[in-house]
Amino acid sequence: MTPWVKRALLILASLAVALGLSEIALRVAGFSYHLRPEQVQFGWPKTLAALGDEYRTDPYLLWVHSDYGQRLARARAERPVFAFLGDSCTDYSQYPAMLLAQLGERRSGRPWTGVNLGTAGWTTFQGLRQLRRDVLGVHPRIATIYYGWNDHWIGFGLPDEDVARLLSRTGSGAQDLRLVQLGQKAWVAAHRSDDNRRVPLPEFRHNLHEMIALARSHGIEPVLITAPTAHEKGNEPQYLKGVWIHRLEDLVPLHQEYVGAVRAVAGDDHAILCDLAAGFASIEPQRRTGLFLKDGIHLNRRGAQRAAGLLADCLDKAGVLDRVSSP
Repeated sequence: MTPWVKRALLILASLAVALGLSEIALRVAGFSYHLRPEQVQFGWPKTLAALGDEYRTDPYLLWVHSDYGQRLARARAERPVFAFLGDSCTDYSQYPAMLLAQLGERRSGRPWTGVNLGTAGWTTFQGLRQLRRDVLGVHPRIATIYYGWNDHWIGFGLPDEDVARLLSRTGSGAQDLRLVQLGQKAWVAAHRSDDNRRVPLPEFRHNLHEMIALARSHGIEPVLITAPTAHEKGNEPQYLKGVWIHRLEDLVPLHQEYVGAVRAVAGDDHAILCDLAAGFASIEPQRRTGLFLKDGIHLNRRGAQRAAGLLADCLDKAGVLDRVSSP
């Protein structure tokens, strides 16, 4: 073995040992950094739910439920009528099951089935990608599209598109390495902007237009749902400040901009709009607050029941139930 080959091998061995020791040191120190949810705020201030291993990294969708593959396999076999798409307001809500139960009572002539594919923390960026890659193969008759919270949050301080690009560079196999996580954290810190929304408003509209067109091109009826809230100006949840939004006084008008965008897209594309935001806004404020968890974002059981009733009325009035019931 020539001297230069020996030196090269020695350098590589030293580098491998150094990287290995660094990896061990980071683990011993308890360092971890994931570009996926590790906790989700339900209510406020003492209802932070730890997720543990409930999610895994997916370079295309950023993160998915750990049993996501099994969920999709069951849905493809069952061919449900509904695919419920959205964020934690769908993922952890009872309204999908309550809607199916109400439809069964109103129209008992056919089975009303559905699969809840909502995922906590998701935006329309992931929703569009999920529809394209995974939902079309399930062949539902109706896809409900319920986003509008995470899209306007700051999140990692990067647009979701940039986060996806970062994940695709490293690949899913390396995501559990602490050195990789350290590099990702450094990259995010160097590129983040306090003003970046996860999905800026123009992209939010674009994603919704694309979801409608894609669903229709595969015989799926898209139904847009606006995100209701119990937030009132001057009484915004304090926990949102600094992580999700900088100025609490911007919360109500910012959310209304995204709600308005959903309405506008539905009007432009002549899509079915189930305006839960308007339905809940018509309720007296004190009663409306009682339909949400303390965060003013997630519906409690009574709120989910109200949402299911509004959705059933909306779908019935729009004629979509008659259309999917026909051969």
